[in-house]
Amino acid sequence: MAELEVIKHSKKMYRAWNSGHGAFLHKLQDFAIEVIIIVFAVGLTIWFHELAEHRHEATIEKKFLLGIQTDLVKDLQEMTEDSSLVSEQYQLMQVCKNLANNSAVSTDSIVRLMNSRSALLYRMILFRPNAGRYEGFKSAGQLRLIEHDLLAESIIDLYEENIPALVYLEQMYIDFKMANFDTYNLGKENMVAERTYLRNYFSYTAESSFNIMQEYHQVMMQTRQVVKLLKVK
Repeated sequence: MAELEVIKHSKKMYRAWNSGHGAFLHKLQDFAIEVIIIVFAVGLTIWFHELAEHRHEATIEKKFLLGIQTDLVKDLQEMTEDSSLVSEQYQLMQVCKNLANNSAVSTDSIVRLMNSRSALLYRMILFRPNAGRYEGFKSAGQLRLIEHDLLAESIIDLYEENIPALVYLEQMYIDFKMANFDTYNLGKENMVAERTYLRNYFSYTAESSFNIMQEYHQVMMQTRQVVKLLKVK
């Protein structure tokens, strides 16, 4: 409709200016009125277009934020369970570390403890975030649609820095344990080598599991802060 109005008034403007009738000032007045009408119509069209675009973008933003809130609540559940297991592993590693460093405790006693708690001792824990929605939103170049600056920064920091740091620590821990299964078995024939291995192994795993436990605490705290901001939004 606006385009038709512009065309109609453009024709009037042309006729007003090229009309052989009327004084010059009258022509100029008619011409100016038509120009004002055209400028107003074009401006109104642009305003309505921008308003519709903003509403569309706001709908996309709202859908994303509601979805990511659901994702982060699920992530918090998984992190709570995983961090609990890491805490149990840390406590077990600490016990084994203390035993390995105690010359009064036999290596056989330590091995028996390891075998009795093998399900926990060798369990591989790796957090897998629900990041598909975030990655899709980022790939589409739509992170700019998040109007709340603090919320946008918090979401980006969480997915780009905090969660990857946690996953990286866990992956290093898993890689170490996987690489040392055979090393331990090869050292069993030599009691001195086996004891040295156990001391080194539990020293590393106790420290690593503690660091992972601390990282879980940090990431969970940051995730809760983002969820809180999402609820306010």
